[in-house]
Amino acid sequence: MAITEKCMKQIAFSSKLFQFNPRLIAKAGVPLTVTANGVRGKRIGVQSGSQFETYAQMNWQPAGVDVAAYQSQEGLFDDSMAGRLGGGLLTFSRSHCGSLNTPKGKGFAVVGDPLDMDGHGTGVGLRKGDSALKVKIDRAIASMEADGTYQTIAARYFNFDVHGN
Repeated sequence: MAITEKCMKQIAFSSKLFQFNPRLIAKAGVPLTVTANGVRGKRIGVQSGSQFETYAQMNWQPAGVDVAAYQSQEGLFDDSMAGRLGGGLLTFSRSHCGSLNTPKGKGFAVVGDPLDMDGHGTGVGLRKGDSALKVKIDRAIASMEADGTYQTIAARYFNFDVHGN
C-alpha cells in the first residue's frame, strides 16, 4: 500500500519496500507539462481509489482538467493508446516496465519529472496495534537490504532504483 499521511492515521506500515514515483505518460512529442496548467483542458486517466486520483482531483481538476478514473492501469493505458485520453498518471515502475517497454507502448513517453505527492513510498499495511508483526516485517526487510537480497530481486525486474534511495 502507498504510505500516505491519510493512511497512517488509520493503519500502521512496515518500512518502505519501494518508492512509487508517479509519472505522467502521454503520446511522445505532445506538449504537456506536469502541472495543472500543463494538462488544462485534457482528459487525464488515473487509477480509481489511488492517491493519484486524489491528487489529480484536488490539484488538477479545479484548473480545468478532466480526471477520468479507471479500475485498472491497463484500461487507462489502453484508452491512452486509443486516443481517448490526453495522458495517464501511473507509477514509474508500472508505466516504464508494464506499458512503455512493450510493443503497444511504442509512441508513448514519460512527461517531465516525477510528481511529489508527499508519499513515503509503499509498504505492508498492518493493524495499528500489531507492533510485534511490524518489528518482524521491518527486520526481514532490513535483512534483505543488508545482505543484498533486495537488490538482487529488484535487478531482475527493474533497470532503475525501485527503492528510491
